[in-house]
Amino acid sequence: MHLCETCLADVKMFVYICNDIAMKMKKSITYICQSKIMFNKKNF
Repeated sequence: MHLCETCLADVKMFVYICNDIAMKMKKSITYICQSKIMFNKKNF
């Protein structure tokens, strides 16, 4: 859940999706979150 919070922090929309999907697939969310963080870091 922590990873999800970090992701949604960057994108408000991601926050809602993370919460909804987090319950269904925690592993999938973790992978998506990591990918999003890497992409954001590259932008900066």
